[in-house]
Amino acid sequence: MRAVPVAVDVNGQTDYTYSAASTPRAIAQQAGASVAPTDYVTAQPTQNFLQSGAIGQQVIIDSGIPINLNLYGTNLPIFVHASTVSELIAAENIHLFPGDKLTPVYKLSYIPQ
Repeated sequence: MRAVPVAVDVNGQTDYTYSAASTPRAIAQQAGASVAPTDYVTAQPTQNFLQSGAIGQQVIIDSGIPINLNLYGTNLPIFVHASTVSELIAAENIHLFPGDKLTPVYKLSYIPQ
């Protein structure tokens, strides 16, 4: 397979390169982008090459928000895509038991963007 032009967009910053990789994650890694397992990596054809400056595929990387989760006294630095605490708990498959303390409040708090 020959290398084709691609635009790699990491959280709004676009780099242009050539890649012969076949998956969006492999293209991003080959382009030198740091890709975490929790990142959302998608590929799509360029919609408007005059506006975007890319004529090939566009790879979009949506990195998670870094947070420090303290779970039963253990600090866990993680990256999340949740916007509320309840979404975070569901996404990380955390089960709350009677007597567990949750700070900030479960339903009202938003994770800072």
